[in-house]
Amino acid sequence: MPGQPIPSELKEKGLIWLLPPYCWSHRQIARKLKISASVVSKWRYELVEQGLLPENEKITSVDVEDWTPERRFSVVLETATLSEMELADYCRRTGLFV
Repeated sequence: MPGQPIPSELKEKGLIWLLPPYCWSHRQIARKLKISASVVSKWRYELVEQGLLPENEKITSVDVEDWTPERRFSVVLETATLSEMELADYCRRTGLFV
């Protein structure tokens, strides 16, 4: 049985937060709007279908051979204390895509 429809203003906010420059996570948007993360995933899928967001891609901006165990550990240490938004910003700045 389907739930209640999501108000269009709420969906519009969620769609904006999915797109750059925000690029918020599904979980973060769902928590903020007090809706299911699966609804946000559906919205993301719609954006991918419209060509507004890329499909899940492999990391292409980082050469795999550059990711030595030492480099990986360094990134873990650098990002250990970051919030979700700070981590997303760090990933964008360094060319990492999750």
